[in-house]
Amino acid sequence: MEYIWNGITFDSQEEVEFAYWLEELKQAGYVSDWDRAQSYQLTAGLKHTYTEYTKTKTKVKLEQ
Repeated sequence: MEYIWNGITFDSQEEVEFAYWLEELKQAGYVSDWDRAQSYQLTAGLKHTYTEYTKTKTKVKLEQ
């Protein structure tokens, strides 16, 4: 679910509440300006290869 406040899209209600709090701080003069950071991927992902043994056969599987 996406949340929109002041034309900005947020991922959670908590982010909206934090942005509202930052805006209050800005209006009170404690914060000069604020902006959301761009999202970025920390890692490409993890791949795990394992062998599954059963009574009749052996399978090599890749788990992502």
